[in-house]
Amino acid sequence: MTISNEVYSENKHFLWGVCYRMTGNAAEAEDIVQETFVKALEKPPRDVQKAWRPWLLGVAIMGR
Repeated sequence: MTISNEVYSENKHFLWGVCYRMTGNAAEAEDIVQETFVKALEKPPRDVQKAWRPWLLGVAIMGR
């Protein structure tokens, strides 16, 4: 499974902003975002036709 460049581009900045607000640390926010996309590659959502943002956000928050 691969994540399209579009999914990555549309969601990376948003996720980073949320993660930064959660941690208050830019490096940690970047780590969480990277881990989230790795998890998305390893075990993507069941329905990849739905919007990815809610799923990615849940992974980022739960992975913290």
